[in-house]
Amino acid sequence: MAAAEKSALSTSVDNQSTDLKYQAADWNGWQTAYAFDVIRGVKNATADTATSRAPFLASRAQLDKKLADMSATPGLPGAEALAAVKAFHEVDAQVFAAYNLGTPAGAAQANDLVLTTEITNHTTIATALESLGAAASDRAAADAAASDAARSKVAVLVVLVVLGVLVVSLLGVLLVGVVVALVIRSITTPLTQLRARLCEIADGEGDLTVRVDEQGNDEVTSISVLVN
Repeated sequence: MAAAEKSALSTSVDNQSTDLKYQAADWNGWQTAYAFDVIRGVKNATADTATSRAPFLASRAQLDKKLADMSATPGLPGAEALAAVKAFHEVDAQVFAAYNLGTPAGAAQANDLVLTTEITNHTTIATALESLGAAASDRAAADAAASDAARSKVAVLVVLVVLGVLVVSLLGVLLVGVVVALVIRSITTPLTQLRARLCEIADGEGDLTVRVDEQGNDEVTSISVLVN
């Protein structure tokens, strides 16, 4: 996975952990609400469709799904949060069973679990989610730095490639210039020599024993041969 993708994933987990803390608080609140309904004598307060029990179960389902999705992210401490939520579930099963005994002792036991053990479990969940969010935030920062470094390397590589192309192009232009200059010189030098020799002859001052360079295989060489 690319550094940018890792950074985005870690940032997403960090944001989700904050949402989950609110979800856990909502879940704990609904448990307290259905417990209070039992204490108040609300009929069938522990039924799955009861006014407070139903939202409690819905909130629990949402929390379980979100936490399972988020804790699956490799390299992050999601197991601690999962264990804390599992403990809350197990104690709630005890609360549910105690309330359904329909006895004062059962109600007292359930109330004690809700007001002590479950509050401790909720605090553990919140702490675990805080740690998960902090770990995700740290990794997001590290992944973002790695992503920036990767982009910097790419930028440097692009600059080097562009410079390389420019250098090669410049060398090509210089080489063409040198070739053209040599070609021009190969043409103009014999012509200059031939012109100078003809001018000497035309002026009547030329030494007719001096020969013009006739090395080559072009029109200028042909003329030089004729002059010689």
